[in-house]
Amino acid sequence: MPLGIFWVHVFQHSNNYPVYSYPYKTLYRGGKEYELQVRVDGVTVTINLASGQLYVKGCHALDWFVQRIPSLLKAYSSPNGWSGPRSIQPIFSPEEVKILASEKEKHYKQYLEENWPPSVLESSGATVMSTGQTDPFHEPADAHSCLSGQDLETYSPDADLLTADETRQQLAHLESGQSIPGVALYRLWRSALNLWFSDSQSKVFLVTPYIDSGRLIDVSELFLRHKLTACLDTLVVPVSSVQGKFAVVRREAIQRFSVQEQVVLEYKILGKVVFPVVDILNSFLAVVENGKAHVLHTNADFNASSFVTTSVTAVHFSHMDEELFMKNYLDPILV
Repeated sequence: MPLGIFWVHVFQHSNNYPVYSYPYKTLYRGGKEYELQVRVDGVTVTINLASGQLYVKGCHALDWFVQRIPSLLKAYSSPNGWSGPRSIQPIFSPEEVKILASEKEKHYKQYLEENWPPSVLESSGATVMSTGQTDPFHEPADAHSCLSGQDLETYSPDADLLTADETRQQLAHLESGQSIPGVALYRLWRSALNLWFSDSQSKVFLVTPYIDSGRLIDVSELFLRHKLTACLDTLVVPVSSVQGKFAVVRREAIQRFSVQEQVVLEYKILGKVVFPVVDILNSFLAVVENGKAHVLHTNADFNASSFVTTSVTAVHFSHMDEELFMKNYLDPILV
């Protein structure tokens, strides 16, 4: 029996997840059945019928696999009606999870205090950007109109950061949607990251079909500028665009930083990368604060070909409840 068919029999066995109780989804390729998917216990299980590979995706995928697979195999070889355990028992109680998270954060702050001088930990401390400048030239933005390409065609080859008020003004201009040059979006993208990383109550989300090393360096530099307050919750890059590529992007980006900085970036940036199996055709940068989500949505990728260009891209800035953001923006990608 092929391995893929074996897994189908195990999962669809009457003692486990029979087809009359669980909604299986069949994926086709070239007119033939290619994969079988089912969502159970908060994870998504995909069976590759050709290779027999089993993919488990979800926030507790590893725990599910370790706890559930042995019982599934036992149930498969048992008589019908076997009353094995249905729901997995979490390894840690909710209280223990909170204690572990608190301990993890305490060790992170202890590492910062022991390895970084106080002057560097201050958000006002000088930060060397990718251009080698420690204090980028600031060119004020027009508060009454959206950024244009001319805003970047003067003193600096690198996108200059807007002030907090200018960033909010520019984002407000985009609430009805607009097409702007890629270079202008790049300036606003970095400025929004800088603003949101400076707020300890904000969680930032980055979703894009492709991110290059230059933009990953931007995210890392801006995070380090606000390392005591910044929170990158999730960085999403699809599997289809990272196979054989993201390892190179990651290596090129991380090499730009000291060993001391790499420890922070591995923990706070690269440890937040998620690779969904679905393809993504547009990008968004979002922040969640006080139960509200603010989303900068665009059809551009987060890379040089979209940002360091005079090409025009569509951009829209919207607001919604956090629950709606999770349901409409993240769940279709991550579930």
